[in-house]
Formats: sequence, C-alpha cells, structure tokens
Amino acid sequence: ALIGQPAAQLLARWPEVAKAVQLGDKTRCEYRLPEDSATTWLQVDVQPIADEHQAGLLILTRDISETKRAAQDALRLREEALTASQAKSRFVATLSHEIRNSLTPVAALTQSLQGKVNSEREQQALELIGERCQHLQDFVSRYAELHKPLHLQPQWLSAEALFQRLTALFPDERLQAKGLQIELWADSVFLQQALINLIKNAIEAGSPAGSIEVIFSQREQGNEKGNEIRIVDGGQGIANPDNLFVPFYSTKTQGQGIGLSLSRHIIEQMGGVLTLSNNANGVGACALIQLSRPH
Repeated sequence: ALIGQPAAQLLARWPEVAKAVQLGDKTRCEYRLPEDSATTWLQVDVQPIADEHQAGLLILTRDISETKRAAQDALRLREEALTASQAKSRFVATLSHEIRNSLTPVAALTQSLQGKVNSEREQQALELIGERCQHLQDFVSRYAELHKPLHLQPQWLSAEALFQRLTALFPDERLQAKGLQIELWADSVFLQQALINLIKNAIEAGSPAGSIEVIFSQREQGNEKGNEIRIVDGGQGIANPDNLFVPFYSTKTQGQGIGLSLSRHIIEQMGGVLTLSNNANGVGACALIQLSRPH
C-alpha cells in the first residue's frame, strides 16, 4: 500500500514522523492503514544516520497487524473474564446471603425446641438438624472465600513463631518441624489459614499423631529467591490427583471439598504455587508451597 507513494504524501499523513524528519530526531510511531481501518497496523521507525561525509535519516516500516490483533484479543479475553468473575462473585454473595437468612431462624428454632422436648429420639433429631445447619453455614462461608480477592499485608515472618501457633492449634498431633530459623515473606493471617487447611487435610487422611512434619527451607533458581514449605504426612496418600483442587470434590465422608481449593487460592494470591504429591516411599503425601521473596 506504500510502494510508489510520494514521501510528501506519507509525511502529511504521519505528522509525528514528519516532525522527526524535520528535526532529525529518532522516533517510533504506530499507524493504521488506511486510517479508518482497524485491521492493518504499521510501525514506523525514524533513525538518524551519519558518517564523516554526510548525514541522513533511515525510515523503516514494519507490519505489526498480527501483534496488535493478538493484544486486542488478549485484552478482550481479560475483560470477558473480569466480567464473568464479577457476575459470579455477585451471584455467590447473593446466594450466601439468602442461605444464611434462611438458616438463621431454623437454627434458632431448633435450639429453642431442644429445651422443650423430652424424648431422646426428638433430641437426637434436633441435634442433627442443628449440626447440619451449622455445617451448611460453614460451607457457604468457606465457598464464598474462594471468590474474594484477598487484601494481603505481606511481611517478614519467623518460621519458628508460625510453627508455634500451629502446634497450639493442633496440640494432640505432635507436629514435627525443620528449618525453624527461616524467615518468610508472606501475609501472616492467610499463610497460617492455608497451613491449617493442609494440616487438617493430612489429619483427615489418616496421618497418625507425630507423623506430620512441617519443613521450611530456602529456594534459589538463578536470580529468583524464595522459600518452600512442605507438609509431609503419613496418611493414606492421594487416590485421585486429577480432582485435588476441584471445589466440592472430596473422598472423605465429612469433607466439603473446599479446603485445598481455598489453600491454593490463598497461595496463588500471594504469588506462590501449591502442589500436592504422594511420597516416594509410598506412605502419605506431601503438600509443597513455593513462595517468592522481595528483591
């Protein structure tokens, strides 16, 4: 489309290039061809050149239509994903609100009736209703957390202090630890929540007391530095790795299938990675958290 066109005509259409030519400056501009088209894009580079005998300008043009289209497609996909995410968040919030509003009077009435009935069978029935109400409320709250952006407050954390809080929460499990001298860069509240979920998962997988070990270590890959946290257990291992992080999926009788999904959501929001695998010795599994460190 440019071959055979007079330079003056092109420069009239490209004022930024014309100014650079006039001043002898270096510049890079992007234009649509023709101006009313969104399908053909041209990148124009103006580069001064000179030697001991003469000076001039080198003007290079390059078709960047594919690059532009790819960028526009990526932007459109991001906008569509954001719109879908916002719609999903509104739906989850509305659903959670309605379920809680329905469960609250049921739970209150159940508690009131427990003090008025004498039959053991009726007491057991009311207790079961109360338990299921609480179970559903907990489920709704935890599921809603999967769709919330986290407001993180990263800071330097002592692995030893973090582990002490975990042992206080699980006194009967006799948690073991290594690498307590390590310093971690993470949000204290959310990292602790992720670790609690993973330790609970290990307990529910049948890991005996004293068999769960939390290992803190440093990681270096080229110029990238970070930390790793391993939760190694002695339970039954992973039976179905393909569905590990699928919400609602659980192989445990009382499992909601939310804990691992929520833990991964937390770690990814912190810029990290969470993976799970069976131990090489065939006993139990290992949850691996990889976190980055500030430069």
